Amino acid sequence: MSIVGENKISTAIFCFLVTWVTIVLISFTSSNSNDLTNGGFENGDFRWNKWWGMELDRTKKHSGETSCKIQAKTQEWRGASQIIECPKSAKKIVVSGWIKTKEIFPIGKPWNNARIGVRFMKTSDEEDMENYVGKQYPPVVGEAKATSDWKKYKRKYSIPKGCNFIEINLMCGTATGTAWFDDIYVEIK
Repeated sequence: MSIVGENKISTAIFCFLVTWVTIVLISFTSSNSNDLTNGGFENGDFRWNKWWGMELDRTKKHSGETSCKIQAKTQEWRGASQIIECPKSAKKIVVSGWIKTKEIFPIGKPWNNARIGVRFMKTSDEEDMENYVGKQYPPVVGEAKATSDWKKYKRKYSIPKGCNFIEINLMCGTATGTAWFDDIYVEIK
């Protein structure tokens, strides 16, 4: 075979591979429009701030190989969070996720249970409790207590003016028991 013939074959193979990779990447990008990073915990705790008690669990998960497990203890809030930069043109956000619980019992207030929450903020400083925009405590995406199997929760929010960052929280309030969170999905519109 001549050098010209070999170059044509190599060029054809190269073009085929580039086309195939491009198609795969485009289809992956269009089907995975989650504005949250690592919402299925398949990359461990990457991008999650583990404030107290976040563990990874490979035995109980809604899908994939891993979920977020939070063991609640009586006198403390436990959980994890992720902060997303909010585009200036954004008007709405839809947050969804799955929760499973085992013996989550609130201590004190009735809202002390397993929950997915949202906080709209001016800056990315999670420690600043004056950093809220809009309602200080918007309604939670979903919450579960006692013992429950996997259940999907979903809520749509209007993004308040002045919001530059959105915090997604997975938490157990002052309670006892264990909660699992998986397939957390955020779409900012």
